[in-house]
Amino acid sequence: MINLHTFSLVQTFFSILTIEWTDFEILTSSNVMPVLRRANVSLFININDINNISSSGIFTDHRHVDVHFAFNLLNCSQCIKIIPYMLRENRFYSREIVGATFLVNHWSPRSEWLIDSDPFITLYTLMEIQKLEHRSVIKFLVLEGHSPSNIYERMVVVYGDHAPSRTRVFEWAHRFKDGRLSIEDDPKCGRPITATDDQTVKAIESLIIEDRRITIHQIADAVGISTGTVDGIIHDQLHMTKVSARWVPHLLTPDQRYERVQACQELLARYSTEGNDFLFRIITGDESWLYYYDPESKQSSKQWKRADSPPPTKLKQQKSAGKVLYSFFWDHKGIILKQSVPAGVTITKTYYANILVNELHPEIKKQRRGLISAGVILHHDNAPAHTSHLVSSTIHDLKYELLRHPPYSPDLAPSDYFLFPVLKDHLKGRHYDDRSSLGSSVYQCLNNDDMKTTFDDHTKFIKQLCDQILQLCLNKQLYYSIEDDGCGLTMWF
Repeated sequence: MINLHTFSLVQTFFSILTIEWTDFEILTSSNVMPVLRRANVSLFININDINNISSSGIFTDHRHVDVHFAFNLLNCSQCIKIIPYMLRENRFYSREIVGATFLVNHWSPRSEWLIDSDPFITLYTLMEIQKLEHRSVIKFLVLEGHSPSNIYERMVVVYGDHAPSRTRVFEWAHRFKDGRLSIEDDPKCGRPITATDDQTVKAIESLIIEDRRITIHQIADAVGISTGTVDGIIHDQLHMTKVSARWVPHLLTPDQRYERVQACQELLARYSTEGNDFLFRIITGDESWLYYYDPESKQSSKQWKRADSPPPTKLKQQKSAGKVLYSFFWDHKGIILKQSVPAGVTITKTYYANILVNELHPEIKKQRRGLISAGVILHHDNAPAHTSHLVSSTIHDLKYELLRHPPYSPDLAPSDYFLFPVLKDHLKGRHYDDRSSLGSSVYQCLNNDDMKTTFDDHTKFIKQLCDQILQLCLNKQLYYSIEDDGCGLTMWF
């Protein structure tokens, strides 16, 4: 389905981008009927698509998009097609007066209450709108007295590769010359298709809802129609696709999901009040295994090649048995403490408490002067060694503040989403003979100038992200939903 429009107003409300448009006639001649009528429709728009729209040349100074924020494409997708020229008042104008063409693949069931006029009255398929546009131009030029050959030449100049064929131009030119008025196709004759009636579609939808893994052949046997028709109904009318389950770190309970939201809101509120003083006092810590050999990823092993040259090959390899457990503590400036755990030693509550007292605290005094008096905010995940009563008492005795971390949330742990991936990417594809050689490489990676720049960029990113979210929250209430399949969190403004 498709719509042709010019924008008059764009505003956001929750995750819904409300688009109001004023339709225009492709031809202003009274002999040509308008292609579309006025309607107000609300669509779910993805933030990436918004960026593409607002950065495209289709919007001029007097027709701009004022988009603040939108998340998550919900059962609806769209693509943009810019019509390069249009005919108005006997002249072809460039795209500064042309609207956009939205291809809407699916109207979400939630969209029913968002539409204040029947969308199917004004929505056409892409091929239909192109045919109507071409035929309108042909009819207009025929009424002006142009020959079919001249019409075809003019349309090729304007439409280029999208122009109708010479045969089609001559066919419709003769029809309009003989007195035809309508630019639409004639009604189809023959027996109507009944396999895709509402009853059949509902029956197929019920079967899928009952068994999400049912096959097309099983549906065809149950309903009594061909597999091709079933496939068409599923994709074109029900707008469903069959996908594999996605691996997630942990299936969160409703309470755990709600706790994620509360933790994020608390962090945002503190940044709003304390600003950089809050961010710069945070020290985060975590542990990770580093291997003597970790095969490089498929992405990093890609090579350029010519079209006629064979693709590169490599031996399938696995991580080495030799590995070292490292413990890291760091802040916005970089690494404060890096410690390799002795072989055969497990990080217990006693071991971790000793690290805090005998290793981390002295390093903070040495490397971050003034931070102790300002107040250290310690952050770590909810590993058993971190959450024990002994460690909690140790943190209290050190007069550190413990930053809240929701359960099973590696995406909220800076070491998991930033430090470890950067460090391990540096080590991948390299062989190390022992703990000493591995430790030297870790030291070089964490202390080179590129890594310091990386820490600075990460700090700037966090600050900019917080500032942007706070700006979006001004005079607006925050709404959220939590995905059923993992730790995904969607915020709407």
